[in-house]
Amino acid sequence: MFLHNDLTPCWRAAVAWALGRIGDRRAVPVLMAVVANLDNAPDTRHTAAEALGRLADPADADALHALADGYPEESTRRALVQALTRSRHMTGAE
Repeated sequence: MFLHNDLTPCWRAAVAWALGRIGDRRAVPVLMAVVANLDNAPDTRHTAAEALGRLADPADADALHALADGYPEESTRRALVQALTRSRHMTGAE
C-alpha cells in the first residue's frame, strides 16, 4: 500500500528504505513485488532489494534466488544476491 505507483519514484524508494529499517517482516511480500515489477523506477527496485537484505530470512531464500536469477539490472541483482546470502547465513548454510 505504501509503495503505490502514484507516489513519485523518490518517495517510493524512501518508503522501501524505511520498511527495511523498521524491520517488520510483513513488508517482505510487498518488497518482493516491488523488485519484480520492472515498471518501478530502478532506484525504487534497488532500494527494495536492499531492504530485503535487512528483512529476509531462510524462508525467503527460494523467492530471492528466483528474483536474482537473471535479473536485468546488475546493481539490483547484486543486492538480491546479498539478501540471499544473508538469509542463508542465518541458518549457517552457505
